[in-house]
Amino acid sequence: MAEAGKTGGICVKAQNGLRKREVEKFWRILKEKKEKLEASLSAPMQSAGCHSELCDQADSNRFLEEEVRTRNWNGRELGKVNAAISRIIEGTFNQCIGPDEFHLDNEDCDGRVGINQLEASAIGQLCNHCLAELQERRKSREKKKPVARMFD
Repeated sequence: MAEAGKTGGICVKAQNGLRKREVEKFWRILKEKKEKLEASLSAPMQSAGCHSELCDQADSNRFLEEEVRTRNWNGRELGKVNAAISRIIEGTFNQCIGPDEFHLDNEDCDGRVGINQLEASAIGQLCNHCLAELQERRKSREKKKPVARMFD
């Protein structure tokens, strides 16, 4: 069992090739990120910050749109952080979810999210193979999108 002080009473253990110490490190990173995201989402919306005659309604609207976009991104990111925390609790933290979630090729799946990927982003969910395959699918979809023609 992990010491309660490091993980808030949650039992953290070695998982899928990660040592207990590494899992605890990612736990701390994710908890810190969660706290920051929750704080940003619970803060009141800022006013446009333009209180002079030079600020027009369009500037005010752009500021508000940017704040809404940021909050939406923070909300999605918080969902990913919570999912990663849940995976630590379940003991599946660095297990690849590609074949199940994205219907990727099961045969070539590495099964684990590598330590380097987790170091880059603790919310990592895909092994190298599944990540490359998903990126290739996205590129393929982008190529198939029709290009709007301005002048016909």
